Formats: sequence, C-alpha cells, structure tokens
Amino acid sequence: MPQARLPDINTAYITYRREVLVSLKSKNYTSCIGALYALNGLLPEKYRVTISNLAYAEKTEQDLLVICRHCKQKIN
Repeated sequence: MPQARLPDINTAYITYRREVLVSLKSKNYTSCIGALYALNGLLPEKYRVTISNLAYAEKTEQDLLVICRHCKQKIN
C-alpha cells in the first residue's frame, strides 16, 4: 500500500509548503508554524526535525573545566 499513499503525501507536502510561503509573506507566523509542524509530521520518524528547547540546550551544552595554575584546583 505505500504506492497508494505517495500521491497523498505529495499533495499534502505541496499544500503545506504553499501555506508556509503565503503565511511568511503575510506575516501570519502562527499559521506558518502550524504548517511547518504539519510538514515535519509528514516525514518518516527518522528524518523529523526535533523542535524542543530542552533538546537544543542538551546538544549545545559545553563542558567547561577551569584549572587554577596556582593551587592546582579543578572547577567545573
């Protein structure tokens, strides 16, 4: 049945892509975000973009180690 589903996915992709572009031009950001979420939902789980402040913070977190040259103390 994957072949029967392909035209539906293609039509949905075109529809939501058009909605994103129209919403951006008219500065209707709420509608644009909704269409982007819908486009993301059309992708297979493997290729979906994770939209999360927590996930972003975890991936961009840096481990910083400071070593005092005078007393040899390590501070995280």
